[in-house]
Amino acid sequence: MTKNHPWIFLTIILFLGGQALFADGLPSSTGLDLCVPIQGTSNIKITDETNHNLSTHDFDTAPILSEYTVQDAEQTDTIAYVHVKTNKRNNFTLTMTATPLIQAESSSRIDYTVFLDSSYHYDTKSSENNQNILTDGNQGNGTTDPFPGNGYAYGLLRVFSYPVSIDLEDLSYEAALEGTYGGTITFTYTSN
Repeated sequence: MTKNHPWIFLTIILFLGGQALFADGLPSSTGLDLCVPIQGTSNIKITDETNHNLSTHDFDTAPILSEYTVQDAEQTDTIAYVHVKTNKRNNFTLTMTATPLIQAESSSRIDYTVFLDSSYHYDTKSSENNQNILTDGNQGNGTTDPFPGNGYAYGLLRVFSYPVSIDLEDLSYEAALEGTYGGTITFTYTSN
């Protein structure tokens, strides 16, 4: 009798193992859900006039322009580009403001107008500046263009680039005392 026990035990294991192997209701495949969180990013940079339509890589390596010298009262060609790098789903606004050019020793002043993308401007002499806000981004600029804005790769990380030019006000430039005049143009990015 003791000789039959190992065979009975082996037969029971094979029977139960076979039941588990071929049992109905067990899944024939399985899966793994993946999740990749992508953080929103937005950066703004001003570069010289040679850096237009930057790629996302070029944006990171392009040198920042922090100062420019205007030579005369004539409206300049493009002196700089404002670039916005973003992967946000919503549009953004760029609000432009400027301070007059002031000569520190005499407080003399030269007014000017700064232009952004030729359609938007800010005049340091005007008390009403309502054309100084540009709206653009991955949702477009209100047109039916399937690739809105001037950035690359609709809906992805993109760089939008806008030319900047300056026009000094003739009368205050011609009447200015000698010296160096300084002012600041500010571009403020806001995600909508």
